[in-house]
Amino acid sequence: MGQIIKFDDTYFTDGMIKEFVGCNNSFKCKGGKAGRFLSKTFSRSKAYGQKNPGKMIKAMGMFEVFYGSKLWYARQSVERYNENNYKKGFFGKNKKDFDEREIRSLFGINKGRKSMREALGMNLETPAKEAIKKFWLLGEFLELGTGVNNKKLAKDLKERQKSLEAYRVEIANLKKKLQGDLDKEENEKSIE
Repeated sequence: MGQIIKFDDTYFTDGMIKEFVGCNNSFKCKGGKAGRFLSKTFSRSKAYGQKNPGKMIKAMGMFEVFYGSKLWYARQSVERYNENNYKKGFFGKNKKDFDEREIRSLFGINKGRKSMREALGMNLETPAKEAIKKFWLLGEFLELGTGVNNKKLAKDLKERQKSLEAYRVEIANLKKKLQGDLDKEENEKSIE
């Protein structure tokens, strides 16, 4: 899940610090603002992401801050769960269930964090400070470019594109079925 550390201002670029205006050095506030930033960015359409790749990459950096904040404020749940430090009785059971839900949530968020890092050639071993700065600076670089207005595509080209996508899906399903049949045959041969 990563190291449980409270991020200070050295983890952020100047552009990120501007996004955290009004947080009075509170890590919880920064995590909340990061969550709102990435939610606003990722909830938009696919076309928005294609027109604003810099914002999408910056949102990946904010995802790191969001995850770091979640992990920091769930540290007691993680420690309690690792030590299995629960009192017997009604209240201990509820606390353990709460901790398990909290940890499951962290695992889900971490899975997204891993895939975002891998998209840019990093892994979970990359320090958070380095990952945040790489995401943000790449986002700023992408925002320097200017957009190009493409001409409208002919209607038949759009229909061809839809047909190609349908064929790709069918081919992928066929490959899965063939692989499943091969695996089944190998299992039957190994049993004999």
